[in-house]
Amino acid sequence: MKEGIVLELKDEQAIILTPAGEFISIPSEAHWKVGQSIFIPDELTQPKAFAESKISNKRSMWKKKNVWIGLVASLLIFFLPLSLTSQASVFVTIDINPSLELEVKDQSVIDVCYLNQDGKYLLSQMRDSELNGTLDQVTFHILEKAKQLGYLKQQENNVLMVGILDNKGTFEVSKYKETLEKNIAAQQLDAEVIILNTTEKEEKKLADQKGVSLGKLLLQKKEKENGNIISDDQLKKENVRDILKKGKEEKEKQNKHAE
Repeated sequence: MKEGIVLELKDEQAIILTPAGEFISIPSEAHWKVGQSIFIPDELTQPKAFAESKISNKRSMWKKKNVWIGLVASLLIFFLPLSLTSQASVFVTIDINPSLELEVKDQSVIDVCYLNQDGKYLLSQMRDSELNGTLDQVTFHILEKAKQLGYLKQQENNVLMVGILDNKGTFEVSKYKETLEKNIAAQQLDAEVIILNTTEKEEKKLADQKGVSLGKLLLQKKEKENGNIISDDQLKKENVRDILKKGKEEKEKQNKHAE
């Protein structure tokens, strides 16, 4: 995936500026906002996805309109992951197989974005009203939709990974985990809930650079400390349950060799 900044939204199209200085025209998402940092699926950056002449024309248009816009947008791309200039005080990522990121301010969700294709599909099946509300309310609707779409299944050991960046250090992690477990029980599901949290903005920045959720990045770091190496490729392509399963199998092998 490529990262980019939304420069313009018009007629269900978005003009995106990438760190390489490319201006890309792609279909916009309803929740995108001008100035927002997003991730662009690789298939949308291929030549077949858009006309090269269209990019060139847009590039010329923006240069003529204001040269400094490109400079400002490039600076935004550089500084946004580091400074997290969003209004959010808490970032919550949810990984089932769909991977989503929720921006939270004063317990209310102010934005939801997808981090992979399954996440994009799940969001496309949800109403705007389901994505507005408190963190607990929106989380419930996400789990409900994930069950309806078959990402969470009854009579199966599901894994729910949550990553939390708490800028102020006041987020009640244990209370949120308790709410998650109650929501899962209400859906009549069996699921292991794993929550990893941090107050380090650099870890959110690194997750953005790798194109993965904060939860997966924190899992990678934790597993490394336990002697289990998870590659970046695994983080992007595999769901959390499979990653943990492989890690467990690898540890069992190592223990047998040690005996």
